Amino acid sequence: MASKKREVQLQTVINSQSLWDEMLLNKGLTVIDVYQAWCGPCKAVQPLLRKLKNELNEDEILHFVVAEADNIVTLQPFRDKCEPVFLFSLNGKIIAKIQGANAPLINKKVTNLINEERKIAAGEMVRPQYPELVFIDSSSEAGESHDETVEEYCSIAIIKPEAVFSTKALEIKESIIKAGFAIEAEDKRVFTEGQVKDFYSRMQDQPDFEEFLSLMTTGLSYVLVISQEDEILDPQEVKESQVEMETKEPLEYPEESEVIPIPKVTKKKRDSLQEYLERQHISQFCDVEENMSNVNRFLEIFFPGFKIAKGKKLEKTLALLRPDLFQEKKDDVLTIIKDEGFKILLQRQIVLTEEEAQTLCKEYENEPYFQNIIEYMTSDTSLLLVLLKENGLQYWKQLMGPRTINEATEYHAERDIMTAADLLCDHQFQDNGPLNTPTCCLASLTPAAQAGVATQAQSAGTFMKVSTAPLAVSSNSHDIAGSFRNIDLCVRFATDRLPINQVYGSDSTEIAEREIQYFFPPQDTLAVIKPHVTREQREEILELIREEGFELSKVKEMLLTQEKANIIYFKIMAKEFYKDVLEVLSEGPSLVLILTRWNAIANWRRLMGPVDPEEAKLLSPDSIRAKFGITILRNAVHGSSDTYESRETISKIFEEPVPEDPEKK
Repeated sequence: MASKKREVQLQTVINSQSLWDEMLLNKGLTVIDVYQAWCGPCKAVQPLLRKLKNELNEDEILHFVVAEADNIVTLQPFRDKCEPVFLFSLNGKIIAKIQGANAPLINKKVTNLINEERKIAAGEMVRPQYPELVFIDSSSEAGESHDETVEEYCSIAIIKPEAVFSTKALEIKESIIKAGFAIEAEDKRVFTEGQVKDFYSRMQDQPDFEEFLSLMTTGLSYVLVISQEDEILDPQEVKESQVEMETKEPLEYPEESEVIPIPKVTKKKRDSLQEYLERQHISQFCDVEENMSNVNRFLEIFFPGFKIAKGKKLEKTLALLRPDLFQEKKDDVLTIIKDEGFKILLQRQIVLTEEEAQTLCKEYENEPYFQNIIEYMTSDTSLLLVLLKENGLQYWKQLMGPRTINEATEYHAERDIMTAADLLCDHQFQDNGPLNTPTCCLASLTPAAQAGVATQAQSAGTFMKVSTAPLAVSSNSHDIAGSFRNIDLCVRFATDRLPINQVYGSDSTEIAEREIQYFFPPQDTLAVIKPHVTREQREEILELIREEGFELSKVKEMLLTQEKANIIYFKIMAKEFYKDVLEVLSEGPSLVLILTRWNAIANWRRLMGPVDPEEAKLLSPDSIRAKFGITILRNAVHGSSDTYESRETISKIFEEPVPEDPEKK
């Protein structure tokens, strides 16, 4: 019986679904060159594959095949594509794909995976759980491409507390960016013991690990996600190759078998992040993880959703509800905002100054009623919001609708008329009228649009009774209800007071950033987590702080001696119970923090809760003192009570100047 596989030099030929399924039974790593019958396998990488086969010498766990996409059902998404594709199957599971004849990347991928297999076989590491690739036929999605041009590599870098505290962290980040690396995401955090042991598992047997563990869990670290291109072109060789191509005389009548040589341009391998940090003599301040299985695991821990969010354009925008809308329909608008998928990051009530009103209402400055708008906007309270959503700025502008009611009416009238008339012809509604009489609730439309709907419906031979009462609709009448639900906010919340949109949104990302910075200026406050709080409780408190939107600007563990306590508690130094406060603080080190966010002082005091833990449990059961406080003295946390106290204590404890509070409203 003839063999199912035919060895062609280095690679095994796979040209049917059954051979593909059999190939997936291979033990170890199989490198698959996916090709089209009309162009054949990629010959350019064959010398590399032969080199890998000879150097690695792992015939039992390293296999090379060529797979013809035209005859294999699994490879249908790769048909009719001329660019080479290399798949990597590990013990029967496709775990990676490289698009193009990228020899350095293929070399790196094969070498890393084989080295991992060797360590697993020797019992030196646990097998990583790689996600299996799913092939998607890009032709089925019009205008969408799912192919990757190159597999992207990321590193996780941790800038350690000593560098953060000495302000060297900013210098390190600037150096990384200048070297051509990209910081895809970053976070400030105080590590838990478990996270340190996980990330630094290779160091746990070292004698000074406990001291290192204490350092990493009592200070602030930066966690960075860093990406890079693996190779860069040598500019000199690019130039030389271009000259060579220009001076090369083309063959007049090349034979079919002849190939015109193309000058090669070598790609220089860029230094890894670790190598770069070592050359810059800053590696002692920054630890790097470059193993992809570990990187993926740490991404899930430190940046959950990073891979999903990376392809999204998340945008912030400033939104404003004008006074009448805020007073009368605030809850309705906030419900719509949340239903539309926006996240409300910040909100505040404000009575605008005349200057602020003129800035936010600039689009109406040429209207005859401009001064009336300014008087209206400065007369009562508005609601300001910071909203976040994918493409959030444009989405909010669409949800808002046109700037005036007249513009909105003109825009919607014809659409509403045609939509309602068309839908009425296809739906039956029940009301108090005769049976089978189509009735539509048009309360949400303008009078002109209501009249237009009636005219259109009658011309279509349909009698319609207009009702402004709530409508009981049949189960298949949701189409028309949905059509009118999508009316923008301008029309939905129009008032008789002024002919303008009752909501506002930033016009661009630059304006949004400027407006958010102005109306929600960041503020610092000093916070203290007291000695009696256990390590586990401290971790929970830090997580609550992060969830509330605070940024950890500085963190410092210290024993609050009387001298330092006098700085923080200067307002109660003369109180009789102050000696008891000093006794509690002397029991062990406290964690002192600078917390930053808009209205930080008030928000931190709200999160702390009442001074007495028993009172906190009744009045604010979700507060920190309610959860972790024991007595009035051992009530878990402390915070500044006003801007003056905050500035004074921060400047003296952290020995750095604090700017004046930018909050003026």
